[in-house]
Amino acid sequence: MKKVLLISVGLGFCLCVVPKIFAQVKPTANTDLERKLESGRQQVIKARQKLKQGSRAAKTEESQLRQEIKTAVIEQNTQKEEWLKAKFKAAHMRNVKQKQKDKEGISSARHKLKTDVKEAHQKSKSNAKAPSLLNKKAYSVEEKWGKEKK
Repeated sequence: MKKVLLISVGLGFCLCVVPKIFAQVKPTANTDLERKLESGRQQVIKARQKLKQGSRAAKTEESQLRQEIKTAVIEQNTQKEEWLKAKFKAAHMRNVKQKQKDKEGISSARHKLKTDVKEAHQKSKSNAKAPSLLNKKAYSVEEKWGKEKK
């Protein structure tokens, strides 16, 4: 009876504790990959938020100019109206170019992140186990920002 109890306790220890010890040792390389990928995702998200703030500022600027143009039309001040229309057109063209430039920057950042994820998958395949972050959130940024709303 004592032998059976001793063997079962020994097997229980081996089955419960030993895999946890090895699991703590293995993921050091994987956690480094996960940290790098997570920082890349955070950079893309921060850049996206910065672009949204810039686009909001551009929209408010254009709406203010439109309102000034409307008041100039009401006042029948053609000189001011023409000057404001030219100013609006220049601001609009500047905003459109900035938006295109920002979209290119975001798409290149997403592309870089996607290639980094693929490289991490290839590295993890050579290791024993893929990082948990790669399995769960591999393309979360791509799904979130991959398709632009029109």
